[in-house]
Order: sequence, then C-alpha cells, then structure tokens
Amino acid sequence: MNKRFNDILRQYDNEITEINSIFQHNKTNPPVNKNQPPYSGAIAWSRSLFRRIKHTMLRLHTKEALMQTELGKQIKSYYLRVAREMKAYEDGKFNEWKQRMEQILPTLQKRNVLKELPPRENENPLTPRYTIDFDPQLNEMMTEARYLEQFDYILPENIRHLALSEEKMKLLSTQLKSVLKNYHRLVDSLEPHEQSLLEENLRQLKRHMQTGTQRLPWTSTNHEKFITVISELISKLDSTINQIKKNSQDIHVFLDEIRQCNLFREPPPNLDGSLVHCKEYFEFVENRRRQDAIELQKKYKLIGPLIAKVEGLVFNTNTSQSPKMKVYYAYWERQIFSALSDLVMENLKSLRDTLQNGSKPLFQVDALLVVPAVAMQPNQNEIIKLFSQSMRDGVEV
Repeated sequence: MNKRFNDILRQYDNEITEINSIFQHNKTNPPVNKNQPPYSGAIAWSRSLFRRIKHTMLRLHTKEALMQTELGKQIKSYYLRVAREMKAYEDGKFNEWKQRMEQILPTLQKRNVLKELPPRENENPLTPRYTIDFDPQLNEMMTEARYLEQFDYILPENIRHLALSEEKMKLLSTQLKSVLKNYHRLVDSLEPHEQSLLEENLRQLKRHMQTGTQRLPWTSTNHEKFITVISELISKLDSTINQIKKNSQDIHVFLDEIRQCNLFREPPPNLDGSLVHCKEYFEFVENRRRQDAIELQKKYKLIGPLIAKVEGLVFNTNTSQSPKMKVYYAYWERQIFSALSDLVMENLKSLRDTLQNGSKPLFQVDALLVVPAVAMQPNQNEIIKLFSQSMRDGVEV
C-alpha cells in the first residue's frame, strides 16, 4: 500500500515539476486568450496552471497519514513553494498594472472627448473635421479592471470609479459617432459660397464643437448637455441648409430653362407642305424670339426674390443688398452670366451648324428670269444681311 502511495506522490511530484517548468518558461510572455487584456490575461494563465496542481493536492490532503510521511512533506513543501511563486507572480502583475495606471490615469482622465484633425487642402477653417479622442489604453484599463475585480483584487477607488463608467463611455462614444457623422455630412455638403453665407452659423457651431476638444474630458459630467446642444445646432443648421439648397435648385431650374431656350425657332411649313417665304421666315423667328425673351425675363425676375428669401432665412433681413451676402450674390451673378453666355453661344453654334450643313432648306425665295440670267428675290447679299441681323438680335436679346 505504501509503495502505491509513494508512486502516486512521485507522479504528483512530476506533475508539479511539469507545471512549474511551463510557468517558468512562459511567465515573461504568457499565452493570453485573444479577447483578454495582458495583465489579467497573465494572471488568468497563472491561475489556470495552479488549478491543475491544486486539484490533486486537495485530494491528497484527505490522506493525512500519507502526507505526514517524509516524501509527503517534501511534496507539500514543493507544492507550496510553486504556489507561492505563482501567487507572487500574480500579485506582481496586479501591482505593476496598478502603478502603471496611477501614472497614466491622470493624463487619460484629462483627455477631451474630441480631437480636431489636421486641415485638408483648401479646407475652410470654419469647417474643421473631428474624431473621437478615445485612448485605447482607457478601454484596456476598464477591461483589465473588470477582470481583476473578478479575481478578487481590490482596485484603487479612482480606477474602480472609472471602470464603473465603462457602459456610460460606450454610450457616449456611440452618441459622439452619430453627432460627428451628422456634422461631417452637413459641412461636406456646403459649397464655398454657402460657407460664406453661413459664416456666422458655422463660427457658432465651431465654437461649441471646440468645447469637446478643449474643455470636455471623458470624466466630465457635462457630456449629455454637450451632445444636446451640438445636436440641436446641427439640426437647426441642417434645416436652414436644406431650404437654401431648395432655393438654389429652383434658381438652377430657371437658369437651365434660359440656357435651353431656342432663339432661332423655325416656322412650321405651309398647309400644303411648302416652305414659308424668306420674309415670313425671319418675321416668325423675330416674333418667337420676342415672345421667348418675355418669358425669359419673367424667369429672370423670379431669381431675385429667391435670393432675397435666403437673406431673410439666414439673417432675418430683407434688404437685397446685405454686405454679408457679397460672396453669395457674386456666385449667382456668375451663374446668371454663364447661363446667358451658354444661351447665346449654343444658339449661334446651332445656327452655324444648320447653315453649314445645308442639307435642309429653311425657306423659299422668288426666282425671276431676267434674260440671260435668273435673279433671286431677295438676293444672296440681302439674305446674308437678314441672317446677320437675326444673329445680332439673338445676341442682344
């Protein structure tokens, strides 16, 4: 019987030696589970090794006579030495983590929730981009703290308090992501002339956003107020921008109609299918151009009130000459000039192509037999003059 017990003890001795060898070989760089942070992961690894030798020791303790033998005492002493070294290793890891946290925690606690990104090329200083300034060390620290408490370690109060804020910080991060998404969508939608128009609004928004980059650490109690204020500002500005862009779309519709107007409308053929006479052709072109010009003037006159509407929307004034809208006025002046230029150029180009192509007759002329030649009425020079005059009238419309 004693021989069998001795064999059991020697086998256990080998188990302790094997576990201790694994411990000694890997303790400087222990294998840690994928989702576990380094310090609590190292402690968990050490404890998993200890459990493998502790289970057998608990069973051997029930054999008191066996453990009182010389070999039993040696095995127990060996077990306790390895167990103490493992415990010292675990406590050392905890103390190392605690000291590190006490060094970096003040900096982490002072870190603001947002960070302004370096400006991009040609970026308006009133519309900077931001990112959440959450240090990964802070997340790792809270995870470590959660695991270490499960291992029955007593955390320093400041660390424990921060660890208890983990869910709150996750919620804040989610809210900040939503705010930044809406903010970036809003500022990215603005054209330069719209940025100039909304300069005061953007300056106000930037001032409030800078609260998050300068005066709002992760440990602050004012997160909810910040999120509420910024969200309201973004929502209000977004509504204003939508109305401005709706007005812009309406103006662009008018400008497109101006661009697409045909200044040289051709008359329909006579009832018998014959072409109209030369004089009737140019009279028709002139009359239709005059009618179209009246319609174009009506559309042009609608642009002013739309721009004035924007002034009322943004500045609550109705002067139609606000100095704050100088860039905005200039933009639409360029757009109107561009539309009128396109109108003239496209019509002249279209007329040139029609005349150069020559495959389709436009009107008829009278031919008179004057022996020995045939004379046209009107003649070629007169027709050229009529086209030249029609082109000048088209340009001056």
